[in-house]
Amino acid sequence: MTTFFAAGIIICETVANSRWGEILPRYSTRQREALLAFLNAHGHELLSASQIADGLRAQQVSISAVYRNLADLEREGKVRKHTQNGSRTTLYQYVVADCCRGRLHLCCTVCGRTVHLEDQLAQKMMRHFEEYAGFTIIPADTVIRGVCSRCKKD
Repeated sequence: MTTFFAAGIIICETVANSRWGEILPRYSTRQREALLAFLNAHGHELLSASQIADGLRAQQVSISAVYRNLADLEREGKVRKHTQNGSRTTLYQYVVADCCRGRLHLCCTVCGRTVHLEDQLAQKMMRHFEEYAGFTIIPADTVIRGVCSRCKKD
């Protein structure tokens, strides 16, 4: 079901409410669309909610809208939450971003930088796990943690 209001500003799509087992409308607002575009453009980065809100300030997206939409996107499996060792800051990554889709991720435990593994190498590693361990890797859910070359130098 799709409904357009006020010249297409709000689009209503149905989503399942897992708690009650019913179909509820979810509104795709201007703020949500701005957030999705921002996350897609920064899919290779881990960002805090305040960094995201700062990046969306010019589009007048409130911090509460950022938090609300990040929670929704996490429930939908589109955003992954990370915490850095020794930090209380929660970082978010948009795992369905164009640059992220179907890739294995290398995440630095010091600075939070995420690297998307080259497709050929990722495919080779996934075949190796399948052949030798009988284990199928799910790229969107896989994060290999370590220390990046920049942080090793420091």
